[in-house]
Amino acid sequence: MVANESFIAFILFAAMNQQLATRTQSSRFDPAEFAPQELDSVKHLMELFLSDTRPPALVDERGERTELPKPVYELLVKVASALQEGKVITLVPETQELTTQAAANLLGVSRPHVVKLIEDGQLPCHKVGAHRRIRMKDLLAFQRLRDQSRREALDEMARRAQEAGLY
Repeated sequence: MVANESFIAFILFAAMNQQLATRTQSSRFDPAEFAPQELDSVKHLMELFLSDTRPPALVDERGERTELPKPVYELLVKVASALQEGKVITLVPETQELTTQAAANLLGVSRPHVVKLIEDGQLPCHKVGAHRRIRMKDLLAFQRLRDQSRREALDEMARRAQEAGLY
């Protein structure tokens, strides 16, 4: 990718970000709410991300190139890829505190189930007055463990079915 293309990608990303910022103050990005030119910008960014063989960088209006750290580049690729697939992206700090209902929504379970997880000691929380709050970091850790446990159980079921000649 030539420096000019990097600059174009930066301008497209900045323009898209500016349009999103004026539309909403949240950190939620729903491609269904994007203008057609914003969707085109995401597609163009993905093409640029996937076509360059040099280290990823942003180029400012003076032509100065600033290489992106690999984790930042990988995050941008994941975000752009998910947006291109029509997935909604929400940026939330790990320190964000969630209500039991918000945690339930993210896990895809009922609020009473989240309360039971808390009461059983499976999901840490703290209280703000009479209300339980769950840190995003704790919720994501619980979700990873839950998903890993499910995968292991499914793998074991498949192994047993295969040994029994059922699969």
